[in-house]
Amino acid sequence: MTRVVRRSAAAVLLVVGGVLLATLAPPAAVAADRVEFERPMASSDFPVGTTWQQAFRMADAPRRVELMTRLEGTETWLVQEVPLADTTGPSFEASVTDRAFQLPNSRVEYRFRITPRSGAPETGPTATLAVQDDRIDWRTIAGDVVRLHWHDGNEDFARRALRIAEESVAETSELLGVNETEPIDFFVYGDPEQFQSALGPGTQEFVAGRAVAEIRTLFAVLEPNEIGSPWLSIVVPHELAHLVFDTATANELHQPPHWLNEGLATYLSEGFVDADRRRVTTAIDRGTLLPLKAIANGFPGTREDLFYLGYAEGASAIDFFIRTYGQETLVQLIRSFADGVTDDDAFRAATGAGIAEFEAAWLADLGTAAPTAHGPREARPGRTPDAWVTDIGAGRPPASSPPDPSTPLAPQPDAPVAPALLVVALLVGAVAVISFVVLRRRPTPSAAAPVAPIADPGLAHDDDARDEPPPGDRWGSPS
Repeated sequence: MTRVVRRSAAAVLLVVGGVLLATLAPPAAVAADRVEFERPMASSDFPVGTTWQQAFRMADAPRRVELMTRLEGTETWLVQEVPLADTTGPSFEASVTDRAFQLPNSRVEYRFRITPRSGAPETGPTATLAVQDDRIDWRTIAGDVVRLHWHDGNEDFARRALRIAEESVAETSELLGVNETEPIDFFVYGDPEQFQSALGPGTQEFVAGRAVAEIRTLFAVLEPNEIGSPWLSIVVPHELAHLVFDTATANELHQPPHWLNEGLATYLSEGFVDADRRRVTTAIDRGTLLPLKAIANGFPGTREDLFYLGYAEGASAIDFFIRTYGQETLVQLIRSFADGVTDDDAFRAATGAGIAEFEAAWLADLGTAAPTAHGPREARPGRTPDAWVTDIGAGRPPASSPPDPSTPLAPQPDAPVAPALLVVALLVGAVAVISFVVLRRRPTPSAAAPVAPIADPGLAHDDDARDEPPPGDRWGSPS
């Protein structure tokens, strides 16, 4: 009886202990790999770079930490792996300084992604970094649409620039049939060196402004002594024309030709002036005129003469289009790009002929033929390397004369095969004898052991890419 009671008590203790252990036991492996994120942090040291930080907690060091960034309003995330200096938990902090350039007035969304040792990756909270050129103490005045930021010069200078900007937005919007309601930020630099560094590496010294449609921001360099100069009335409307042009043609499939965008901005702010006419005439005389298809994606950025020639040709093409088809047809052409059509389809719908026919008509109006094409040529065949020539028969052809494929190869003499067959037969016999001896000595198993399947190892590949931004242009680079 006592032995039964003891066994019953032991059973009860085992049950109670099991319940307590199940209650107090640590979470399962999946729970142990969960990531507890804190709020991510970022600090910009403009124009040097940006430091991104993420503190988090998890049981073990993660397998991978990644920083994800994108321009606010876009869909594509840029991903880069972040090394983790301290791998002892449970508290971790990921930190990386990114030297990639960010334009002022950009708003960058960022977050971190943590991949545990086991389990699926987890993404942390998203935050936004506002990039600012904090080297300058900016002053700001605002109109109906434009917010003008300046730092050098008096308020009269700023108010004149703002008035010209507001009038330009209204006139270009009316021309292209769009309504600009979102604010446009216009930063006016008084120091050319600060302006160059604000636009980032690769900006040529002859660039005077830039329009960035993605962030609805304009940049220009204007010294205070230019308050009464005609230049102020040129650069401001030119830059703003790019922003309105982007609103009128915005689509996710295809961008209009670069020469059409820049040509319209030049024509609206200056017209087809004598200086640009001389550039086109000189290029025709020297044989350096650029085909329109050569400047469809941008202007040459390394030679100043060809850089300015791109603007002159764009204004010339716009001038010819209006004289030939009229202003309303030009607006119809520009607005059709909002449907994501190709250049050829847009020109054919507006003029009845494709873009190649338009270019031919423009060249004929200038009194010149199509420019001579210059580009890569096929390389001449060189000397065949000795290692590439295979032995044929008993000899080797000269290295400089590869064999003629049309000439049949001479038949090879029969090689003696008897010795080789004899060696193979001896090897097969030896293997058979050894196998017989081994099998006789091996004990017979009672049951065949199951054979484990051979696992097929998988392959993993990870490839990250980053895209770099396009070069600038004379007034602005509509990007």
